Amino acid sequence: MPVAQRKIMKRLVWGLSGLTLSLALLGIPAIARTIVSSIGDTGVQAGILHAPPYNLTGRKIAIGQVEIGRPALFGL
Repeated sequence: MPVAQRKIMKRLVWGLSGLTLSLALLGIPAIARTIVSSIGDTGVQAGILHAPPYNLTGRKIAIGQVEIGRPALFGL
């Protein structure tokens, strides 16, 4: 590949990378707004779930599933 084409490709890659980063940063406030609005009176009542009688704090939580008596199928 000639030097001129390599320079053009490099500028194109940097330009697209910058554009992608800019668009990603513009989306952050929308995500933050969604997180804030999903907790509280309009969303999940986390304060109620943390208090008695529920006492849901998230301790001792494991993600996954174990089925006793079922053989493991590795690779599937």
